[in-house]
Amino acid sequence: MENLVLITGDKGFIGTNLRKLYPDADGLDRPNDICDKLPDKPYTHIFHLAAKHHIPTCEIEAEECIRVNCWGTINLIKTYPNARIIAAASSSSNEIKSVYGATKAFVELIAPLHKNYLAVKFYNVFGEHQRMEGGAVTPKLIHHMLTKIPLQINGDGTQFRDFTYVGDIVENLRILMDSDQKGVVHLGHGEPMMLNQYIELIYGEMPMVENLPKKDIDILWSKAPSPCRKFYGREEGMKRTIAWFKEYYGL
Repeated sequence: MENLVLITGDKGFIGTNLRKLYPDADGLDRPNDICDKLPDKPYTHIFHLAAKHHIPTCEIEAEECIRVNCWGTINLIKTYPNARIIAAASSSSNEIKSVYGATKAFVELIAPLHKNYLAVKFYNVFGEHQRMEGGAVTPKLIHHMLTKIPLQINGDGTQFRDFTYVGDIVENLRILMDSDQKGVVHLGHGEPMMLNQYIELIYGEMPMVENLPKKDIDILWSKAPSPCRKFYGREEGMKRTIAWFKEYYGL
């Protein structure tokens, strides 16, 4: 039988990059789409990336975040019991300090409810198509670097993150989709980097930084238990990301 692929969140950051590998896949763009009636098609492979993911917004709109991230995922696995499903989890569930982190822990916990389901924990993904409007740290840093706007960060920059390039993520997702692995798997670079070091990677040197009070929901340490397979790596990935950012925003 011919593979029929669905990507939820196909116009989001990771979904846009994944679609380059699956140009003929069907897509569901809006996170709310997974809570409604899903397409009546016999999908064989599903990448489930759609979610409410902006952590501060999820704290304010907790009920909607739970509805989309939890019950939307349940709706998906009930609708497609025979599909191979890879669902996006997050390193935010390693130390739950937010509503978003709790919902991503749920995505992992329901793995036994489906016979061919794999929850994939992403670690601080950056890369092309990650726009400033999403609130992620990497676009903010690149924008400040290119426009020479004074940089402010929460905390003293000593928090560690396992920054992972999206090109490596999507290539690993393709490998995992063709595997029979189930349960939960971690996808991260495998080498945590202090935020100050990450800033230096982007800028080429450490700029002047104004340190603001750290947020209560900040996680101070994040690292994948084992490294994902590298196709590009962090340094090459950052070069590609900055080049895309310059072109996309005309900077």
